[in-house]
Amino acid sequence: MNNGKNRGYIAKQQGVVLLEALISILILSFGILALVGLQTVLLKQTTQSKYRSEAAYLANQLEGQMWADLGTNATIAVLNNYAITDNSCTNTKCAAWVAAVASQLPNGSSNVTINGTDVTIIVTWRAPDETTANQQVVNTTITPSEM
Repeated sequence: MNNGKNRGYIAKQQGVVLLEALISILILSFGILALVGLQTVLLKQTTQSKYRSEAAYLANQLEGQMWADLGTNATIAVLNNYAITDNSCTNTKCAAWVAAVASQLPNGSSNVTINGTDVTIIVTWRAPDETTANQQVVNTTITPSEM
């Protein structure tokens, strides 16, 4: 007698397990999509960080070269050899540095302005998937050391 009531209840429950499984698969799919999106953002940020550190290293490398060339007995006029406009300069060390910027950064370019002892080094790059350029700007004062 109770047997008939249980059969009706069981018949209403058929397919519930399948529905629960489909819902759990849907939730799992959204979680996986979120992780893929997070991984994409993480990869982009890691690449940008690499470019920023490379640009900072290159700017500091040129600054160090300027200090080394200035030396203890040189004049400030030595710095003018490092002026870079539109990726071109006359100094061979400077030209090698410009080539390094172009080869190590995507769409890399550089500009160095010298005003007396004040030096501004600008390294610019643009990643292939970006529309705007990024810049690393270094402002420094380089004076001959006195002995």
